[in-house]
Amino acid sequence: MDLEELRNSIRECDREIISLIERRQKISQSIAEVKNKLGLEILDEVQRRKVIDHAASLAEEYSIDKNAIINIFTLLIRMSEDVQKIGRGGESEKK
Repeated sequence: MDLEELRNSIRECDREIISLIERRQKISQSIAEVKNKLGLEILDEVQRRKVIDHAASLAEEYSIDKNAIINIFTLLIRMSEDVQKIGRGGESEKK
């Protein structure tokens, strides 16, 4: 493969990543609805820790920088929490 073909492959990966983030956000909206019906808080530190630990474990499994993955998933969780806040009529925290 030449450089341009490799860059095109990266762009395809980027598209897939964005698509998966969109899917994750839609699931977060559904989670907000369920939490609302159950009277649960949006922020769940136990669940947050489970997600981070799972991502860190997968990073090790795939030999990817664990700290970078933790940072990425921390951001993804924050995005999900923002979607859930909006779903409840709250304001999104822009950071």
